[in-house]
Amino acid sequence: EKPSPLLIADIGCGGGILSIPMAQHYPEHHIEGYDIQPHAIESAVQAKQKARLTNIDFRTHDILENPPLNKK
Repeated sequence: EKPSPLLIADIGCGGGILSIPMAQHYPEHHIEGYDIQPHAIESAVQAKQKARLTNIDFRTHDILENPPLNKK
């Protein structure tokens, strides 16, 4: 039986150096990258576009102020 897709959070993702390969290796899962630095997210989004990935998103977010987890 095929496992259910996971939502994987990369907190402090920077430019996506770990999240991009994770999304490539696990296309059945969705990756969300969070970083407080807008320029890091801009780099990550460019890397996502270059890799043509659809199972990953990046957001500028301060997780200490508002944790992104507990989504349903």
